[in-house]
Amino acid sequence: MTPLMRYFFATVVVLAGLNLKSAAQILVGPVVGGQMSWVTFTEKENRTLYGSNPGLTFSAGGSISFRMTKRVYLQGSALYTQKNKNLSGRLDPLFSNKVKLNFIDLPISFTKEFKMKFGKGKYYNLYLGAGPTVSYWLGGRGRLTSSDLNENTINPPAYDLPYKITFNDNPDEIPFGTMNVVNANRIQLGLNFTAGLVFEPLRAQKFMLTIRYEAGHSYFAPDTDGDYGLEGTLFYEDDLQSRPQSAGVSLYYFIDLKTEERNRGKSTSKVKTKKRK
Repeated sequence: MTPLMRYFFATVVVLAGLNLKSAAQILVGPVVGGQMSWVTFTEKENRTLYGSNPGLTFSAGGSISFRMTKRVYLQGSALYTQKNKNLSGRLDPLFSNKVKLNFIDLPISFTKEFKMKFGKGKYYNLYLGAGPTVSYWLGGRGRLTSSDLNENTINPPAYDLPYKITFNDNPDEIPFGTMNVVNANRIQLGLNFTAGLVFEPLRAQKFMLTIRYEAGHSYFAPDTDGDYGLEGTLFYEDDLQSRPQSAGVSLYYFIDLKTEERNRGKSTSKVKTKKRK
């Protein structure tokens, strides 16, 4: 287990331990989701040069939820997540940089449920939540096109550059087909905001349909740009003073680990009777 994962689980256990003895439920289960994700630039110049377009990505993993009070939960998840960086050129019509970035995301949120009435005699549980997200940047793959690549006949006949992201390689020995990042923020912080519907079709089981917005607060790299190792032929370095953003929908399925909650209302005694002859 990585130090990041140990930190995540230790944080969840400590926070849950504040009220674990009185918690009526401990819920665990899988989660899958899809989202539109994009990046935002800090520098105005980059917003002038490049358009940032959202793209469809996904996440999948597991989640654990502790009921702290009657309607307040502490929820944490461990997710494999793809995030999108899709840039188009405003001045160079041939420019395009499409990247899928891979992360381990560890969102933690406090959620509160509300019972709402819809129509005649129909009630639904809604909830709102918010909290921090810790992310670990695994890497990614992309494809770059530009006038520079075309004019210098790089990678004919497509004149594009498929590449993978590497970290802290020697700047003088960057292999072709890579984009190297020095001093990357591989551990990143953000905030997540959630809202959704709760369905409980059976005792001790729960489905949650969630709308999530996540705002990154860490740069990909604070003071360096991505280097493609094509000095003199490619006059572009990937600006990494940018932050990921995403908005999407996730589906959670939980089961209750506390046996007394699952067995509530069930008889645990068995009485044997003799059949009459």
